[in-house]
Amino acid sequence: MDVLDLEKEKFAKELISLNKLFLQIKKFSSYSDVKENATRATQLKEKIDFAYETIKSFNDREAIFKQPISEYHDLNELNANFDPFFKLWDYCIEYDLDKQEWQNGAFLKLNFQLIDKKIDTYMKNANKLFKFFQD
Repeated sequence: MDVLDLEKEKFAKELISLNKLFLQIKKFSSYSDVKENATRATQLKEKIDFAYETIKSFNDREAIFKQPISEYHDLNELNANFDPFFKLWDYCIEYDLDKQEWQNGAFLKLNFQLIDKKIDTYMKNANKLFKFFQD
């Protein structure tokens, strides 16, 4: 139980660190830095996912010790607030990679129908995010 308590204290500090990373990512605004921005957003997403696994581990051990289950509403709020920003940079890097392939790849290997579907999807996703960020 002492080890669990120590891990939970360390985890509380990690949550503060995750929130600080999110505040940095919220300030990203340059498409010219898309690779770096997408990488940092993906890293935060992975850390958030790992935090959920950590909470599950805490909850499993708390159940064994018949302790009340810890809830981390801050993590749920962080994840919900971060999700649109993650999607934004994920879509951006995906588009950037496709654009590079379309512009630099072999012309005869390009599939118009696939490109058209991807562009349509990018536009729909961009419009959804635009509406979110506009609000």
